[in-house]
Amino acid sequence: MNRRVLLDTTYLLPLLGVGIEIDEPENIARTMSRAVELGYELFISTISILEAYIKTYRLALRTNRDSLRRKALQGALIVMRDPMVRKVPFLRSRILREAHLVVEEHWDPFDAFIVATTRVYGFTLVTDDRRLRELYYDCISWKEFRSMIESMSK
Repeated sequence: MNRRVLLDTTYLLPLLGVGIEIDEPENIARTMSRAVELGYELFISTISILEAYIKTYRLALRTNRDSLRRKALQGALIVMRDPMVRKVPFLRSRILREAHLVVEEHWDPFDAFIVATTRVYGFTLVTDDRRLRELYYDCISWKEFRSMIESMSK
């Protein structure tokens, strides 16, 4: 596995106030921090920040939770400023061309740009989305990534 890792949008959601079943927010933060200490470079596509914000904001509107709307904005701003995870702009001509090809196989524009980014830059993609794992050869699940980082920390 490559030490340049792109994280799927899912792992940003807890920072915006949305719980996920994959892991606890503290475990996600600890694993990411430890990975960086071990020499991994962590990346997210800037489209993931947008996707996480939109998903959180829509959930806030559907559930009538003003506090979640505020958390969506605060969390997105925190992610944007966090130096631990490097941001990869999605509006690059090579990424757009690749996303155009991906979207023919999988019609979700956010996913298409995430997969395109991994292909263009040669990242390992950390995702629990089975559909994305079918579109890109170098993927691991969060559980696999966390386990690997924990075993290297011992």
